[in-house]
Amino acid sequence: MAYGWLATSLFIWWMIKPLTWLQSLMCAACVTATDPVLASLVVGNGKFAKRVPKHLRDVLSAESGCNDGMGSLYVYLSYYLIHYHLDPKKVTLHWFCNTVLYECVCGCIYGVLVGYLGRYAIKWADAKNLIDRESFLVFYFTLALFCAGTGVTLVINDLLVGFAAGVGFSNDGWFSHKTEESHVSNVIDLLLNLAYFVYLGSVIPWEQYNNPIIGLTPWRLVVIAILVIFFRRIPIVLALKPFMPDVKTWQEALFVGHFGPIGVGAISACILARAELSTDTTTPLAVLPTDPNSENYLLVLVIWPVTTFLVITSILVHGSSIAVFTLFKRINTLTLRMSYTQANEDGPL
Repeated sequence: MAYGWLATSLFIWWMIKPLTWLQSLMCAACVTATDPVLASLVVGNGKFAKRVPKHLRDVLSAESGCNDGMGSLYVYLSYYLIHYHLDPKKVTLHWFCNTVLYECVCGCIYGVLVGYLGRYAIKWADAKNLIDRESFLVFYFTLALFCAGTGVTLVINDLLVGFAAGVGFSNDGWFSHKTEESHVSNVIDLLLNLAYFVYLGSVIPWEQYNNPIIGLTPWRLVVIAILVIFFRRIPIVLALKPFMPDVKTWQEALFVGHFGPIGVGAISACILARAELSTDTTTPLAVLPTDPNSENYLLVLVIWPVTTFLVITSILVHGSSIAVFTLFKRINTLTLRMSYTQANEDGPL
């Protein structure tokens, strides 16, 4: 993630001239994490996902769930660098104590505890026959809402709380085994995913993709997207391949490096960044500074179209990755056979 954050910031800084490098770091922080919604194409139970080896699905599942919550670390580090004008003491104090220790570490501990207690509570209720089938099936969804609500209330990272709670809740596989025939989780995931894509389609700022005043033109955005797709993850994953035992071949390393989708997590991080830059709070309704002369005014204008354009590009590229991967794998296994017949009774032709 650190490599992808820095590399993406350089691409944005190079192509969008009005931005400083610190501002580019903020833009890059929004698209650093791997999105778990788009990653479900690989880690889920779909037909295409089953064509990917299980050890790769496990790696991508762990990565997408964990680093989507960790993405806020880079958002807040970028914000503190801008807000405190590179003051090392203030940046270290606020970022390490508030973001790392409290929001992330405490969020993980709290999430595991909630998931662990939830697992034993549902086991006890099922053993005593105190819960009906419908409530049993949606218990994990209720637990997720509880984690999100309490996470926001306690001002800790709700994404990490949810992921850690999922680890604590389903670590032994008991709940998955009890609900594998119902497919209710797949239905809920599909409904939420469709709702997200409908929302994304309604907020895409098409007119802002061609705004030379703030340094945005279509060809610059396309160049940034191409550089992000090819150089955000692939080089570092190939370099770290010898240290990842679950990635067995260079082809698998290339696939893992390529498949780092950008999606709902980027939109959430961008809303958080705009709110912080605008009002120094996390109020999502405040999307622009009141003063056009503010030092963050240009960044708030640029960060939204850049993030949404990269999300659209990722949906198109990574959404079709499994189909392309399956096609090439099938081509590699095809055997060409040639046969001919000779009609001797007809004589030579």
